[in-house]
Amino acid sequence: MTDFQPPEPQQNQNPLLAGTGTTVTPPLTQAKKSNRNVFIFIGVSLILICLCVGVTGLTIGKGIVMFNMEQPKVENVIDEYMTAMADKDASQAYKLLSTRAKRNVSLADNEILLEGNNYVLFEGYLSVTLASLTLNTTFDTDPDMPQGVVAEVDGMISYADGFTGDFTAVLEREGEEWRLYSINLSVPPNKLSH
Repeated sequence: MTDFQPPEPQQNQNPLLAGTGTTVTPPLTQAKKSNRNVFIFIGVSLILICLCVGVTGLTIGKGIVMFNMEQPKVENVIDEYMTAMADKDASQAYKLLSTRAKRNVSLADNEILLEGNNYVLFEGYLSVTLASLTLNTTFDTDPDMPQGVVAEVDGMISYADGFTGDFTAVLEREGEEWRLYSINLSVPPNKLSH
């Protein structure tokens, strides 16, 4: 018959506690450190989110302010061009073209728009209303294409006798002034026969 002997108490493997015969449990600081890291992560994430929202807000705000400041100026240039053409003053209208536009369009080309059926695009012009305005900073390897701060617009043109037409235009800012690079006009067919 064998004698039952209780197992010997396990000795702690930690050399600092050798021979004490005590069991050591890990301290609770590990859980606290883990929680602290989570709070730091959440705090940094919230700061980054606030910065992103702030930058986005400033960008949108700047765009709205720029849009509100530039819209009347752009609209005015298109109105002046249409008024000059309606008054058959091609040279005044030509002054409103950008330097790049003048490389491609001569004063004689502008005068042709006032001859024959072409004049119907300007005859009876009353006002222009912008529907949309997009401002971009553009660079192109072709020196004759719009460059720098460029406005792309479209909208409606009102004529006498209740006619309305549509337009799209591209303008370039030269210094502090907007200049017309191109404009495309369309009128209803019944205005052509009027």
